[in-house]
Amino acid sequence: MVRVAHTADWHLASQGAKLDPETGLNARLLDRYRCARFVIEDALKREADLIVHCGDAFDRPRPTPTEVRLCREALRPALEGRVPIVMLKGNHDDVRSPSEKHALDLLRDTPGLVIVDRPGLLNVWGGTQDVVVEPPEVATPDGRDLILQIACLPWPNKQLLLADEANRNLEPGALKLLVREKMMDVARGLAAQRIEGVPAILAGHFSVDMAEAGAQNRLMMLGGEWTLNLHELAALGFDAILLGHIHRGQAWRDLEPMVAYCGSPEAVSFGEEGETKGYALWRIPEGAVGVEMEPVKTPYRRLVTSPTVPSSACACRRQWRINSVAWSRRWRPPARSRCGSRSSGQRRCGAARRPSRTRCRSTRPSVPG
Repeated sequence: MVRVAHTADWHLASQGAKLDPETGLNARLLDRYRCARFVIEDALKREADLIVHCGDAFDRPRPTPTEVRLCREALRPALEGRVPIVMLKGNHDDVRSPSEKHALDLLRDTPGLVIVDRPGLLNVWGGTQDVVVEPPEVATPDGRDLILQIACLPWPNKQLLLADEANRNLEPGALKLLVREKMMDVARGLAAQRIEGVPAILAGHFSVDMAEAGAQNRLMMLGGEWTLNLHELAALGFDAILLGHIHRGQAWRDLEPMVAYCGSPEAVSFGEEGETKGYALWRIPEGAVGVEMEPVKTPYRRLVTSPTVPSSACACRRQWRINSVAWSRRWRPPARSRCGSRSSGQRRCGAARRPSRTRCRSTRPSVPG
C-alpha cells in the first residue's frame, strides 16, 4: 500500500498590515506557514510515503525572500525524513511570459523536491529502501519496485497558444474551448503511457465543471475560466485523481475513480468563511482496488464576520462625522474679487486692485533709433 499526502494552495504571502509580535513577520503569512508546516509534519506522523503538492505554493510568481525561506522551512521535515515531494506549478506560481522564471524555479535545486512545470509522467520506486521519484527515461534503480505512477498536469500557459497566429484573433469563449481540448489531449496521452498492472494517479491544477467554488475562485464561478469535464477525466482510466486550484475541499466518492480537491490548508480570504480547511491522505493498495481518501483538518484561523458593529466603532464614526460637519461649517473657500484674483480676509470682495508695478509691453517707452 502506498500512502500519498495530497495538499495544494498554500498561497504563502503577506496579507494585511498586522504583524506578529514575537517574530515581527506578517501575521497572515505566519498563519499560512503554520498550516503548511502542520500538513508536512502530520503526514509524516501518518507514515506517508509521498507528498504531492498540486500547485499554488506561492501567491505570486515573484515571491519575497522571506516567503521562499518559509516555504523551505515548511518542506524541511519531509526532506530531512527522505520523503519525496512532487510540487506542481499553479496559476499563481506562473508568469505571463513562458521564457521567464516562475516562482517554483527558486526551489528547483532542493534535493528530494521534484518541480513539475510541464505535463509529464513520473515513476515512484519503492521497496526495502527509501521511496524515489524519477521520470520514465531514468533507468530502474537497483533493488526497487515500481509502486506508483503519477501523471502530472500543471497549470498551462495560454501565451504558448497565443504565439500561434491562428489563435490570436479567437474570442475568449473559443480560446477557452481550445485550452480545454489541448488539456484533454495531453491527459489522454499521459493515460496511454501507463504501465499495465501498476497503480496510476492523475495530479493536476485546474478546475472541473462540477466543482463547487468559493469566493476566492470567483473567476471560475462567473464562467470566465476554462474547465475540464469531470466525467471525461474519470474515463481516462486512472486509479485516483488529485486536484488543486479550488480552495473548498470536496470529493466525488461515487465516481470510479475517486476525484478530490484537498482544498487550501488555510483560508486565503473572507470569501472562504465557514469552509473546513485541511489536506487529504490517500491509501492506494497494490492492485488499486479499494482506494481510500481521508480528509485531515489543519489548525486554520477561523474567519468570522461580526453581524453588528461594536459600540466603540460606532462612537468613533459618530465623532468623526461631528468633527467633519463642524469643520465644513467653519471653513469657507476664499472669495474672488472682480478682477479674478483671490481677495484677502480683510478686503471685501469687489475692492479695487492695487496697480501693478510692472509696465505693460505696450506702455514701455520706445528705444530711440
